Amino acid sequence: MNALSISLLAVLLLTLAGCGEKAAGNKIVATATEATEPKAVAPVKTEKQLSSEVKSEEKLAEWKREAEAGDAKGQYLLGVMYSLGDGVPKDAAKAVEWQQKAAAQGNADAQYTLGVMYGDGQGVPKNYVLAHMWANLAVTSATGSKEQKEFIKLRESLAANMTAQQIAEAQELAKKCTTNKFKGC
Repeated sequence: MNALSISLLAVLLLTLAGCGEKAAGNKIVATATEATEPKAVAPVKTEKQLSSEVKSEEKLAEWKREAEAGDAKGQYLLGVMYSLGDGVPKDAAKAVEWQQKAAAQGNADAQYTLGVMYGDGQGVPKNYVLAHMWANLAVTSATGSKEQKEFIKLRESLAANMTAQQIAEAQELAKKCTTNKFKGC
């Protein structure tokens, strides 16, 4: 347990122990202002909940710093947080924005995620051609990785909903994107 977790736990325990009242010997006596003012009831959080919140805040701060510094993995992870609403308000458009930045640096996970997002219309209009293009790029970027099989499944499932002309268009876009080193994809 790190120092921040211990501090948060200590504050929680002190708050719970006092609960807005003061102990006098073995009796609990409310102060004059406490007796006249209504008490706000706050939900009690467990150590696990506090620890989870601290981790989310720490993750968010770390990934945001990395993302803003141009780190592709940080951009991908920040995009995931926006997609899930983990530590930040759920925002599909921001998720797409961060995934595009990571994908433009060749991050296969971000390229795959964009394939899913375009295929489902999450934060962008549904577009099977662009979804297939991103899935194709993810497959190429992930060559030899354990994730590559999953990326191939996405590309195949998208192709099942597309015409031969749409697949050819997606492949041509992927080729141009690779040739231009992911600029303007």
